[in-house]
Amino acid sequence: MEIKWNDAPVSAPLVFSRDVFDKFTLAPNVKELFTLLHNSSRRSEESGEKKPDGPPSVSNVLASDELTSECKPTKAKPVKRAETAAFPEPLVPYPRFSTLNVKNRKMYLNMLVRKNYFKASKCLTEQVKNEVTEFMKYLQDVSRACSDGYSYMPPGSSRYTEEYLTACLEHVKSYPQVYSIQEISGLTSVKFMGDLSLNFEKQLLAMGKIDMLDKKVMAENTQLPVDYETVANVVPPAKKATLVHTAISNDSNAEKLCATYEPQVCLSKEAFLQLLNNNSEFTEAWELPVWVRENPMNGSSRRKTAYIDPPLLKTELSWRERSLLFHQESVKLAFKKTVSRPVFFLTSEELPVETQPPPEDKISRSVAGLDDAGMDFGTDLTDLESFGESYKPSKKVKEQNEPKTASATPSQHIPSLKRQTDSRPQTQGTAAEVSSDPATPDPANPSGKGTKKGVKRARISGECDQLGQILKMQDAMLKSTPSKNQEPVKPRVPEDKAPEVKTHSLVKQCVTSYLESREGQEEDTTLPADVPLLLATQRKRLLKEDLQGSAEDEMDFDPPAEGSVLYKLYSLLDVLLLVRSSVDIAHPRHDKDTFRAVPVHVLPKLEYQLCYGAESLTHTEACQLWAEKLLHSSTVSFISRINAHTSEVAHMQMLPDDWIQSVTCDFKPARCLNTLYHLLKKVSSLQEGRYLLVHKPREGFLTIFKASDETKAARGVYNLQNAHCGPPAVSPGIPWVPLDPSCVLPFHLKHSRPPCTFPPRPPPQAKGETGPKQLQGKCAVRPPQATNQNQSTKKRKKGKKKRAWRDNMRVKIMKDQQKTQTSERGKDGKP
Repeated sequence: MEIKWNDAPVSAPLVFSRDVFDKFTLAPNVKELFTLLHNSSRRSEESGEKKPDGPPSVSNVLASDELTSECKPTKAKPVKRAETAAFPEPLVPYPRFSTLNVKNRKMYLNMLVRKNYFKASKCLTEQVKNEVTEFMKYLQDVSRACSDGYSYMPPGSSRYTEEYLTACLEHVKSYPQVYSIQEISGLTSVKFMGDLSLNFEKQLLAMGKIDMLDKKVMAENTQLPVDYETVANVVPPAKKATLVHTAISNDSNAEKLCATYEPQVCLSKEAFLQLLNNNSEFTEAWELPVWVRENPMNGSSRRKTAYIDPPLLKTELSWRERSLLFHQESVKLAFKKTVSRPVFFLTSEELPVETQPPPEDKISRSVAGLDDAGMDFGTDLTDLESFGESYKPSKKVKEQNEPKTASATPSQHIPSLKRQTDSRPQTQGTAAEVSSDPATPDPANPSGKGTKKGVKRARISGECDQLGQILKMQDAMLKSTPSKNQEPVKPRVPEDKAPEVKTHSLVKQCVTSYLESREGQEEDTTLPADVPLLLATQRKRLLKEDLQGSAEDEMDFDPPAEGSVLYKLYSLLDVLLLVRSSVDIAHPRHDKDTFRAVPVHVLPKLEYQLCYGAESLTHTEACQLWAEKLLHSSTVSFISRINAHTSEVAHMQMLPDDWIQSVTCDFKPARCLNTLYHLLKKVSSLQEGRYLLVHKPREGFLTIFKASDETKAARGVYNLQNAHCGPPAVSPGIPWVPLDPSCVLPFHLKHSRPPCTFPPRPPPQAKGETGPKQLQGKCAVRPPQATNQNQSTKKRKKGKKKRAWRDNMRVKIMKDQQKTQTSERGKDGKP
């Protein structure tokens, strides 16, 4: 059968062209592709809406199998997963890899998160310490290479900061402009007191309202407003300058309170913080106006009070400080506020812990009288060198003293520290009762023999307890010497005590003098651990007793227009100071019956190195957090870490109670309190008048200027107008801050990489791969590099064996040829 073609045969040769390809191809055209994609997207949306939360069903799997290959990449989205899981890229490439393996990295990171520092090995800790040191050197090099990043400011912050600085200069003009030098004094005193503490005396006045916050103060990754209008509409720059520089010397409320309570110093919260913030190198520069004036007449006492106003505007500000002025107000707009409450509900001080006095038997050894039936004088103590004689009373004396002992027992169970000091006089009175009438016989003992011996023993017990002094001497020799700052508690002798009869003591004179010198110290050393807390609560207060229970009427004082104001009394050793502070936000703390709130302090901290980790606290920031806790002991502190380049809240950190122990900067609370005490004593000793305390950076002393009317240029004249004639200059240098090796951020946990360490060494790659891309998950295929390496090593070994075999064969062949030649020559007779 002959085949018939539909098309006529072409005699010319067929040329392949684009038209021929489009005509005969089986691929879909543009219209078909468009309809196909449109239908597939519609199907994917419908399947996504109907898809349950549980595992996919068989129908869903079949439907996904029916989809074409063009639709599959839209569901997987592997690129976005890689972007979210990527570690932040460094500003400058890392110089080397980390020396820690995977196991050590996870172990050390777990230790940082759980605070189990005792579980870390010394070798691992030393290894991490060395790597952190090298990492800090690398960060310093990065800060020098990328110094332009520290001068960046958000768009609206430049205008806001300029207007704020201009308003602060207007407040400087309200103080006297010309000062003459008064004296120069050191910032610290010669005597350092390690046990110095600021003690709360009384809350005098609290007025205004506070904003209550949600349980979560602020969400992470919150974008703060950076435009000028948004921030200036809530807190204008002039208003911020007024709140910061409100003088306490012109505060009518403070003047009334000082007239009643007569503190030596009255200062604002800003001045209190500035006097505390003095590190070991004294890098802070500040100027504090002081006004010393006499309180109004209040009876016969005429005492003066030194008013310390907030510090004046600095003459130099870094870019970090300028940007922080704007972000301090920008972060307040992101707080989750719920409602406003009167400051009456605020509990600014922690409730005191109720401590009961320890039992009497734990305080000291009670001296028992001769009428104590529990005493056993039958023990032979003649071997003791300081004991003179032994005495054994008869059973009749014991039976005679039983009723008197029973009558004295109820007073011995009173839990009071006063009982300790009154035990010795009561014992002497009991002994006097026994020996009051030696000639009168007792009804239970008509012969009076037992009474006669009792009289002889009671004559020396009034002067000293022989056995008690020996036991005291032994305890004093065994126990350690207490600190010198503890004051001995000596017994009080009643005024109506009868004159004692001089008796001869059986204890040696050297032992008696030794016991008398250690009498007060011995009583302190026998106190248990809970007694110092009790004695601390019963310490001597500087405030008068009639003023401790008094209360002020809020109607007699001027309330604040906005926010809140608190006036509190504190005592620092022998200095009574009044501090004016404010609380803006608080957390609710609900009890069963009452509603109360605790202060909340959020410290905004700018972060310039978030791609590496979180920066450590500076001395100023640590002192600010600590000062808030000093003024209000129930404060809950937070650190809001803000990205300085994007103004985004990167991390909200709630500080634990022991956060001072993990601070890496040179912050010593005892040193700050000693500096504060020395400066307050110096200020309180000034005469009436207006002063200016000036401290220049890196100087261990301050200059005290007194206001004067001299206008001529003199050597010791300080002109305030010339010092603040314009806006502050930009401080030179790079404000670099080292990172905190103990602060773990979320990306550290995600990649199991401890802070301040170099990146781990990447795994070996195959020859075909050009980048660091690796498959992850359970279905990841191991790269074939290991097998290739094994094969190459085997081939190398085989090649070496073949070469060695060839060399050996060549040597053997050469030797055989030489032997044959020598044998042939011998047969021919040639030598």
